[in-house]
Amino acid sequence: MKKLIILLFIILTSSCSYKGIIVSNLPFLITNRVDKRFDLTSEQAKFFKGDIKKLLKDKKNEVKSFNEKFQAFNIESSNRKDFYLSIRDSYINIANSVIPSLTRLMLTLSNEQRTEYFKEDKKKLDKRENKLNNRASDFYVSRFERFFGDLTESQKTLIKKRSTSMKQSSLRVLTKRRLFHKQLKLLFEIGDKNLKDQISDAFKNYVDKSTRYKDREAFFMALDEFIPTLSRDQIEYFNENKADVGEWISLYLSKY
Repeated sequence: MKKLIILLFIILTSSCSYKGIIVSNLPFLITNRVDKRFDLTSEQAKFFKGDIKKLLKDKKNEVKSFNEKFQAFNIESSNRKDFYLSIRDSYINIANSVIPSLTRLMLTLSNEQRTEYFKEDKKKLDKRENKLNNRASDFYVSRFERFFGDLTESQKTLIKKRSTSMKQSSLRVLTKRRLFHKQLKLLFEIGDKNLKDQISDAFKNYVDKSTRYKDREAFFMALDEFIPTLSRDQIEYFNENKADVGEWISLYLSKY
């Protein structure tokens, strides 16, 4: 609660845009998010926040490269599979850079922190599975509208026809997340002398497996059918969203 009050005070007293405020406070916001998962001590939060600050500075070139690829992407003519694979490489590189800090953090957790984390993590996974199983086709329509604006009735019908396969893809990724949860828990229970390396390898393996194109293929198949139906207004709406992402990234690059 104290951290939330401080954050609200910063927002209310700052003359910067809300984007600038958020980007400037990324180390705090990321650490706060991790704190909610692990209930960190002040010392744990301090070293993790320091790691995040360093990471934000060190990965600027990678993020810049990602943004260049994203801004060059043409929704009508670019090869969508090639585009996904290229940004996946950037994502994996950045994610793998966080792993040493996460590994070090997990090794400092007390038995109580670890027990609580795995208990809450399982609840979150169960909740997500239930949510996915009950997800209506309208959810996928709203996701497409988030990026392209209002859809026509025929476009909505097209997306709804693909909704089952997209849901199954999400469930497959969730299964991989469950396996990662079990593997991580087992590693701590065994407590091998090489625990640090084993945790790091488990993280890297999960990042790789959970981002494979095969598990996103249903979405891209729906997108390939959907793209030819786009109006000029919908393409413009997408490009405005793309420019907005670029603005966020430019702010990050200017502040770190």
